[in-house]
Amino acid sequence: MLVAMSRLIIASVLVLCCALTASAVNFQRTIVAISKYTDWGQNIFLRGGHGDDSIRIRHEVKTQYPQGFFAQTSEGDLYLGWEGAEATQGRYNQNTAAQGTPMMHTTNDHSFDHTNSSLLGLVGESLWLADLYMDCDQTDNGWFDFKGYMVDLRPGFSSEGWEHYIGETTCNVDGDDVDVPNTGNHHAKCGYFNLGIWNNGQCWAKKLDYQTMLFRSAWSES
Repeated sequence: MLVAMSRLIIASVLVLCCALTASAVNFQRTIVAISKYTDWGQNIFLRGGHGDDSIRIRHEVKTQYPQGFFAQTSEGDLYLGWEGAEATQGRYNQNTAAQGTPMMHTTNDHSFDHTNSSLLGLVGESLWLADLYMDCDQTDNGWFDFKGYMVDLRPGFSSEGWEHYIGETTCNVDGDDVDVPNTGNHHAKCGYFNLGIWNNGQCWAKKLDYQTMLFRSAWSES
């Protein structure tokens, strides 16, 4: 009887510890956007991290295209890192491997057949978005680096690949210019809406608030 009770107590403690560990992970909704004009068949992946270290993420956005490029390549994508596909990550049409964390395309050009928004007045003709839950405890006091990586699925076209060297030394955070280290990458803050321009050193970050979160239903995959 005592042995059984002891085992039950130990098992309960282990379950409680696991629950506390899981709940202690500081996941916060984080949006990273890259402004770049693209053609149909071109897709942008997000790569990044804290230094060389990857950051835990969760995809929770569902698209209207369950067999689309974003839906298939976001399956099993568990980390924001600097490498290509993770071992657990899905492939597009079971053939094309992911090259990082997939981004969704949105636009304010109403000739395109998909939903769009003018979030923060910054959404332009072509914007790529990664709307994630990110473990902020794995960042540098909230900061992390990122770059875009473009692949081209059009026959006969070569992929552009990485963005060039990004010379960022300041970032506009909630309207104030903040100094950032020049690492050759874009900078972003966990828990914020972050905007970068392809091959450009300008940086914006705005704390996600209730009004911003309303736009989650507006994202769509082209």
